[in-house]
Amino acid sequence: MAAKLRNRKPIEAATYLSIDCLSLARMPAGRHKHGKAVRAVKIRHRLQNLTVAETDLQAEFDQTGGAVALKHRGVDGMLIEHTVRLEPVPQHFGGQRWFFVCPRTGARARKLYRYPGMLEFSCRQGLPTNITYHCQRDSGAKRVMRQIWKLRTKVGDSRGLLGTLGQPEGMDDSAYFRSATRYLQLADRLDFSTRDIKLRRTP
Repeated sequence: MAAKLRNRKPIEAATYLSIDCLSLARMPAGRHKHGKAVRAVKIRHRLQNLTVAETDLQAEFDQTGGAVALKHRGVDGMLIEHTVRLEPVPQHFGGQRWFFVCPRTGARARKLYRYPGMLEFSCRQGLPTNITYHCQRDSGAKRVMRQIWKLRTKVGDSRGLLGTLGQPEGMDDSAYFRSATRYLQLADRLDFSTRDIKLRRTP
């Protein structure tokens, strides 16, 4: 698995834009002279509390579609400007859900990404290199530990990774039994002895 991921770029290294930042579902106050709604948004991309890139978005749209002109100063210092189409998709229970139309693939996407050196934003499928996610680079033990912490948080007992797992007030016995069984299975996968793990009801 490690060999397969070695030549892939982490998705965290890419700058991304989300369609949600434009709030297209909410009708804006601004109106274009041709009757289209307009919205301007400035995004500062931050890394460790430092602004590393900036993007200016200027969207024009109506109920049938639209476009957003973006001006992006990237981490690599490049200034890129291009336009991305916007497309609404009707929902079964009313309303619309908006998507970017990827400039590279033509596919609908809720997020667009750009790695340093790219001349435009793209959906994941249009990126020039294979990508990998943070969870894919985790070891098996780290994934198991993450599941244990999630389970302990669920039952309201986060005093330690392993040890006593208390049953909180209000949780019925069957739900607690399922959580406790899963907890012991995960502890066993970490090669910890389950003999020292105690299960008890939290007072």
